[in-house]
Amino acid sequence: MASTLDLKRTPLYQNHISLNAKMAGFGGWDMPIHYEGILAEHQQTRQSATVFDTCHMGEFVIKGDAVQTGLDRLVSMRIIDMPVNSCRYGFLLNDRGAALDDVIVFRVEKEEWFIVVNGATIDKDA
Repeated sequence: MASTLDLKRTPLYQNHISLNAKMAGFGGWDMPIHYEGILAEHQQTRQSATVFDTCHMGEFVIKGDAVQTGLDRLVSMRIIDMPVNSCRYGFLLNDRGAALDDVIVFRVEKEEWFIVVNGATIDKDA
């Protein structure tokens, strides 16, 4: 197990610390596990807003037609008819159709896609 000195920190790390977050290693990053507790966090979300730090997650940009690039065969959800500025949640698939990871696919432009994968599996997903 890596020591906390070996873990990367997101730009929001000091915010987490100032909010008394319980920190722990996740995929090589020092990430918040919880704050005051699940009930307090639930109430905060319902009454105001909650920010989820996704800085540790992997990001890929794919440019080109979804069919010609093969992107439509790499994910479990239908993306060909997605409107620009929309996203869909699904799975990254291997060549047999088995799920490798969960992903979010954003359609940025007609032929530009922004893919978000889990930070702990970014090397496998690339």
